[in-house]
Amino acid sequence: MKRLVGFMAGAAVAALAVLALAVTTKTWTVTSFRDFDDGEAKGVLIGPQGDAQAGIGTKRTDLGAPLAMSSLAIGKRVLLGSGDEGAVLSYEAGKVRPLAKLDGVTLVATLALSPDGKTVWAGGTPGGGVFAIELATGKPRKLATLEGGDHVWAIVPSADGKTLWVGTGPDGKLFSVDVASGKSKVLWDSGKKHLLSVLEDA
Repeated sequence: MKRLVGFMAGAAVAALAVLALAVTTKTWTVTSFRDFDDGEAKGVLIGPQGDAQAGIGTKRTDLGAPLAMSSLAIGKRVLLGSGDEGAVLSYEAGKVRPLAKLDGVTLVATLALSPDGKTVWAGGTPGGGVFAIELATGKPRKLATLEGGDHVWAIVPSADGKTLWVGTGPDGKLFSVDVASGKSKVLWDSGKKHLLSVLEDA
């Protein structure tokens, strides 16, 4: 029995010795950002000076819709304009819920927040409708229907929140919409088919 135990102990020591020989220490020197190109960063962000910090994680979430065409971040909440049912979805803390449904709209192409943070302006296609959604309740109402602007691609509120600048198709026109009355007018005809984005010059 003593011989058996002694043999086993000797074998264990021999095995540890083999493992110790199999593990080698590797060192490398990093002198520039390009030195990181030889490796692959996983879960870490490498800065331009070679500094490392926790990277951005991603997670796949089922929206219950075939696509998301537009998005609007409000704090830790993200609103998504979807298709094919013209729904505005709310994503927060890993959960998706419906916020509003825009009548007559198939695809919600644009979302914008009012300066006071109480209203979300939305538009899409078809129908040329500009909608106001109460953020607290999710209740939508049609503010305006743009004549000749069947596709609403972009909405930008003015700094005072009294006017909306709206880029449309299929005639590439820029509209202004009065928030109080809902009245609209063409400010500019681009001569192109679609005006996809609008930016207010401060």
